[in-house]
Amino acid sequence: MKFKTDITIIIENGDTKTEHTFENEEISITRATKLWIENDSSIESEFIETIKLCHSTDKRTGKMSNYIIKTSEITPVQEFRKYYVSKIDEVNQAITFEWIGY
Repeated sequence: MKFKTDITIIIENGDTKTEHTFENEEISITRATKLWIENDSSIESEFIETIKLCHSTDKRTGKMSNYIIKTSEITPVQEFRKYYVSKIDEVNQAITFEWIGY
């Protein structure tokens, strides 16, 4: 499903917690056992780029981040869940998240 929404992510890595907000993100979201978020805009998504940057840092340091994702619109994202990145699709500008403890 396609959405135009503001996204707030809380990134937890060890004792560090940061919050980032992205406005008017045009994304496509699919949820089954995993959460798939894809850029649906003709321009680069700040949200996707931030997740990619955090994930590459995580791989370098060996400490993986957890994400809490909140949207301003009603979307398939479950705001009470913590997610981790399981796959990044550079070609489609998409991120696959899985739930922690799933």
